[in-house]
Amino acid sequence: MPYTIERSTDARQLDAMDVWPTSWAADVYRSSMVCLFFALCCSIVADSARLRALSGGKDGSEGEKIEGPFRSENKILKGPSVADGVANDAVKPAAAENAARATASTRLRTNIVRSSCDLFIPTTFLGWVKVDRAVVAIALIVRCVLTLRQEWRRVNYGGI
Repeated sequence: MPYTIERSTDARQLDAMDVWPTSWAADVYRSSMVCLFFALCCSIVADSARLRALSGGKDGSEGEKIEGPFRSENKILKGPSVADGVANDAVKPAAAENAARATASTRLRTNIVRSSCDLFIPTTFLGWVKVDRAVVAIALIVRCVLTLRQEWRRVNYGGI
């Protein structure tokens, strides 16, 4: 069978530019939007499960509890004493662990919001949600700002 432009990668690019229309491009694009929707949903569910495991479940399930300095029963807030038998060196790793958990929690929450903003793209294209284009644009701007903020902190401060 001879090599035709219909079977090449160029056909997809030319169809996207309305130069060489193909019969299958609309179906492929629709299927890709459905896959994007399910990928974003899986990302939100996975990040929510990680966040729940990190902070401990409210249903009594055993999870890793975040002990922040805002809790009154936390020894960091009260300050260790010699009577407690806790040395200052033992408190520092706990504080570092709390900071690492808080950073991970912030990162997960940011990822959930970013993926939720991205959900506007496939749902509006597929017609599942009817919103104005301005709403989609605002959601994508929020996503870009959150991504920029997260990358800026990661590069400049070594965190989040």
